[in-house]
Amino acid sequence: MRRDTTLGPNIRSMRILPSALLALALPWAHADCQPAAEQALAAVNALRARAQVCGGQPMAAAPPLRWNAMLAGSARLFADELAQRGVVTHEGQVSRTLPARLRAAGYRVQRAGENIAAGEQDLDDVLAQWLSSPDHCANLMQPEFQDVGLACTDGGTRYARFWVLHLGATPEQRRDALLRSSPDRSP
Repeated sequence: MRRDTTLGPNIRSMRILPSALLALALPWAHADCQPAAEQALAAVNALRARAQVCGGQPMAAAPPLRWNAMLAGSARLFADELAQRGVVTHEGQVSRTLPARLRAAGYRVQRAGENIAAGEQDLDDVLAQWLSSPDHCANLMQPEFQDVGLACTDGGTRYARFWVLHLGATPEQRRDALLRSSPDRSP
């Protein structure tokens, strides 16, 4: 067996370096907590594909959402803040309001929604909890939302995990939707 020493004798330990560096660069990246974007998007869109009853109010099925990295980033930052503070609130210390959080992430917000939760262990649990809450359920089912981002972070407090879901639509998306649905305009 020939051993390649051009990069030094510890080349095997270098194989773990990228993931170790990623963990240092992204301290919130908890493989056991944060679902993959594809998994989160599929789960949220599966809920939206079926009519729901939110607090006794029937809600029609809603169009599928698109994953948005800016919304995922703003959700990540807010989940980290909530975990650091050990509180469950929609008011942030850094960016006090949801629109301010989304703008800080670079998202051109026209319409926005935020669902937060603490303690739920996995994506299925948090989605079930949001569906059982009238306001959270209504947020999930709003047909005007077109983009979504979700984050989970370990809490290290009395809450094991903090979940943040950001929903949004940009002015351009809203304008395009209005043009498509206007009967006196042709494409």
